[in-house]
Amino acid sequence: MTRPQHLSDGAGSSQARWQSTTVLTILATAAVVPMDVPLVSPGLGEIERAFGISGTQAGLLVTVYALPALLVAPLVGMYADRLGRKRLLTACLVVFGTAGAAISVAPSFEVVLALRLVQGCASGPILLSLATTLAGDTFVDRRHDTVIGATMATISLGAAIYPAIGGYLSAIAWNLPFVLYGLAVVVAVFVSVGFDEPVATAEEKPRARVYVREAARAVPTVPAVRLYGLVFLTYLLVFGLYTALPFYLERAYGLGAAQIGLMTMGMLLVSATVSMGSGLLSAWAPDRSLLVGGVLAYASALALLALTPGVVATFCTLGLFGVGSGVITPRLLSSISTLAPDEFRAGVTSIQTVTISAGQAAGPVLFIGLGSWLGYQRLFGATAVVLVATTVGSLIVYEFQRVPSRERLSVGK
Repeated sequence: MTRPQHLSDGAGSSQARWQSTTVLTILATAAVVPMDVPLVSPGLGEIERAFGISGTQAGLLVTVYALPALLVAPLVGMYADRLGRKRLLTACLVVFGTAGAAISVAPSFEVVLALRLVQGCASGPILLSLATTLAGDTFVDRRHDTVIGATMATISLGAAIYPAIGGYLSAIAWNLPFVLYGLAVVVAVFVSVGFDEPVATAEEKPRARVYVREAARAVPTVPAVRLYGLVFLTYLLVFGLYTALPFYLERAYGLGAAQIGLMTMGMLLVSATVSMGSGLLSAWAPDRSLLVGGVLAYASALALLALTPGVVATFCTLGLFGVGSGVITPRLLSSISTLAPDEFRAGVTSIQTVTISAGQAAGPVLFIGLGSWLGYQRLFGATAVVLVATTVGSLIVYEFQRVPSRERLSVGK
């Protein structure tokens, strides 16, 4: 892509303003991303009572919202490469905010579901992929890692705060949380007016008819499969734990919803804090070491949970899980955003959206089902063993396949 015209003279102050505006665009978008489910889920009971529906029907607000991203995300990625990031990001923010806010005046539950379906076409994971695409377009090396870390920290903070806001507002009226989605439209106005996007020339734009074939050729296959597989497993694990945690804490310690919420918030705040240091971590250790360390933090936390250590120790253990999430997630998203050339970056990161959505959908079902069958302590212990065994096995295979005469290929590159 060609840089904005006012930057072509190499003026340092102009470039600094452009990069600063890009960072603000990324972080503003990241602040919107966790509104998708955390803002709504605490008020599902109020929606159930307001419309006289069952709990299963109320749960459709989450399911219906998650499904469109699996189909729409690749198209958004392709057209972001073809038409520009700014247009697609602005359009997605407008759809996300307008459809969400419109739910607050919906006359029936059927209309609520229809608007939620429309909103899902511009879901949080899609917005995240566009934000990480902008980071890959603008920054390199440690600065890129730092921006990705700040992005994930913003998302973690939002995921920690929005449930409390949503729960408070829904206690007043079922539709008040949906009004907040209008903030996404405000962010869209900022992006449209304030963000100065590099302009791609006709030669730089990938041809629509051969886009998929050219993108596949430009992306290294083995690293891509590793990264997308790790993204899927990470989100399956994280959302599985998020879903199973309330049942486990209630049964093991008799905790109420408010206490469980505080423990979850603590875990997310730890994750946000560690994510903020992503740039420093990447300078301190290679990607492969950080990923292995993050997985072992996950495994250690799950193994400790299996021992039912007590409320205080469990709180600390969840903090260890937050450390793993804060280390792994920024590294994966950072690696994916630099996996392809500029002209295919949005398409490549859109596949990240599909894998994230698949993990989000599969994790809760898998953890609740296995937890009900095995018991949550056994499930946590078994998952820890699988994580350690998989990590050790991957390292053995990696070393066995390594060719000494060639440069070592890291997990994330």
